Amino acid sequence: MGARAGCGLAPARPALTQGGMDSPDAPDFSDRCDRCAALCCVAHAFDAGDAFAVDKPTDRPCTHLTGRGLCAIHDSRAEAGYPGCIAYRCYGAGQYVTQVMFGGQTWQDRPELLAPMCAALRDLRPVQQWRAMLAAAQVLPLPPAAQEEAGRLAAALAPDRPWTPEALAALHASDLPSTVRQFFRGLRQHLPNATSKSGETRNFS
Repeated sequence: MGARAGCGLAPARPALTQGGMDSPDAPDFSDRCDRCAALCCVAHAFDAGDAFAVDKPTDRPCTHLTGRGLCAIHDSRAEAGYPGCIAYRCYGAGQYVTQVMFGGQTWQDRPELLAPMCAALRDLRPVQQWRAMLAAAQVLPLPPAAQEEAGRLAAALAPDRPWTPEALAALHASDLPSTVRQFFRGLRQHLPNATSKSGETRNFS
């Protein structure tokens, strides 16, 4: 079993459409593990259980991450007790943090970057997930007011310049995250069984 890129995913999944939310500085939604510094294997904490075999705190490399930033158990993660790694998506946050926010530098070469890179991933990933969910919402049969609100929130989450740690911190300190969550909760009254035009069920709870 050969080692693979440290990210919990296999080959990159196709990018989701951005649903009219294009911004030249907004990350796309594709997971490019080959462009990342294995941040998902370091940044997140997890507890031993059905998804992960052991406990791991934040900002600590997974014990299966090799010195080259590769996953030693990539081909047997499910059997080894790590199905959570297979299910994980960063929605493009990992490669954006690595390549754009930190200019292609890695914590493997510069250990002092580990904490700020991991913090940036934890801040950017939910923003990317919200943007992806808003893109999905915009192809659902919503009332006009909800469609308009989805577009407004999507625009608010798309940066007009490249993301920085300070800009992400300011976003999370604002009212925007709670507004986005409230919007998703409100979708349930319109779409109790939310299904996109492609037939894919969406969970907006």
